[in-house]
Amino acid sequence: MSVLADGDSRLLQWSTIQLLELASQHKIPISEVVLCDSFSSVDPDGLFLVLHSGLCLPPLSTLQELVIGTEMGREVTVDEWTGMLNYANNCQLLKELRIADCLLPWMDSFPTSLGSVQVVWASWIHYYLRSGRWQNRSGEILTRGAYDDLVTRFREFHSYEENEE
Repeated sequence: MSVLADGDSRLLQWSTIQLLELASQHKIPISEVVLCDSFSSVDPDGLFLVLHSGLCLPPLSTLQELVIGTEMGREVTVDEWTGMLNYANNCQLLKELRIADCLLPWMDSFPTSLGSVQVVWASWIHYYLRSGRWQNRSGEILTRGAYDDLVTRFREFHSYEENEE
């Protein structure tokens, strides 16, 4: 597992990215990359993820699992979410994309070109790209109304957290 954390020095992040790229170029499997509060933005075409340090992580062809941990309470835009899915599509061996600590936007349709990549959101809502629907752990499909309730709870929780600080 490789971690790119927000608290890491720019040099450490750069070195880690160089090693990951080298491994990918030499067809060495990369089991997992974790972006720990270091994700800043994404290229809309999924050509790279941008870290808060300004460094870019290109798609890694041998990456098997990617965890994007955003800063707590972040609301991801449709363009960012689409870019993340495009990035996942550009990682040829990716099996799982996990998104944590943020609110993802509602989308009526998702790209189907990602094949069998499983997307896990917030550790308790699952989206399987094969089915094109958000599902909870028991397999129930998340409706728009239930999603709206989730958004309300998410915002209330993070508003409460901000007031406690």
